[in-house]
Amino acid sequence: MKLKLNGKKWIASLLKTVFNDRAGSAPYCKYREAKTSLNIGRSMLEMLGMLAVIGVLSVGGLFGYKKAMVFHKTNIILSDLQQCVLIGLREVVQN
Repeated sequence: MKLKLNGKKWIASLLKTVFNDRAGSAPYCKYREAKTSLNIGRSMLEMLGMLAVIGVLSVGGLFGYKKAMVFHKTNIILSDLQQCVLIGLREVVQN
C-alpha cells in the first residue's frame, strides 16, 4: 500500500484500508477481530490455577523426598546390622 503524503489524502486512504463501510451501516473495523482475539498476558484465574498446580507438585515432591530419605536411612541401618552380624559370625567361627 502506497501512501501519498500530499495533503490529507493519505489519511483518507488509511481510513479506507482500516474501515470498511457495509451498505450504509456503521463503520466496521477489519482488524477488530484480530485485536480482540490477540490476548497478551494471562488472566488472574490462569495464574491462580498455575499456582495451585505448582503447589500440588511441590507438596508431592517434598513427600517423595521425605519417603526416599526414610528408605535411605533404613538401608544404612540394615547394612550396618548385616555387617555386625557377619563380623560376629566370623569371630565365632574363628574361635
